[in-house]
Amino acid sequence: MTDYRCSPGGFVFEEAMKKDFLQCGYIMIRNLLDQEEVKKIRTSLENSEDLQKNAFGVDDDNGKTSKLVIWKHPGNDVTGMLGRCEKVVSTCEKLLDGEVYHYHTKLMMKEPFTGGSFIWHQDYGYWYHNGFLTPDMMTVFFHLDKCIKENGCLEVPDSAIRECTNLDCTGKDFMDPKKDNNIKYTEDKSKAS
Repeated sequence: MTDYRCSPGGFVFEEAMKKDFLQCGYIMIRNLLDQEEVKKIRTSLENSEDLQKNAFGVDDDNGKTSKLVIWKHPGNDVTGMLGRCEKVVSTCEKLLDGEVYHYHTKLMMKEPFTGGSFIWHQDYGYWYHNGFLTPDMMTVFFHLDKCIKENGCLEVPDSAIRECTNLDCTGKDFMDPKKDNNIKYTEDKSKAS
């Protein structure tokens, strides 16, 4: 199981999380942020002139555009505190077996119905081309809006993506078992007829 929940009493790391992370390449921790924390982050982002000023468009294959902002230094605002908070940092350190540092923060802003989509990709291809020769990094994803298929949520494949060595950053062959021979793909036998 890769799906965990943060209890109302607070977040507690479980050894099963590490086992699942090593086997699948990811885990999900639901309710890691409480409603008050999400409200503070949302208010901070919605009222930030810097975010709007530094946002840029990313076009998809359907002629639509999503906005994106990336920054490398975790500042002293709410988003910087989120990237440095104990429950995020200590969990990453336990999963990766060592000290971690902030590589970058990315805010994806997809407008309802009109915003574009982000093409399938494997983050490690980008990391490798930026000088990180092993995939000993972690993506931490927080969603502030409802995250469902109908509004274009993040999809995580059922495979050992941590061992993927696909360095093609275009995404065109990512997770296509017929073309991407670098992934471990597990076929669900119960779906076969």
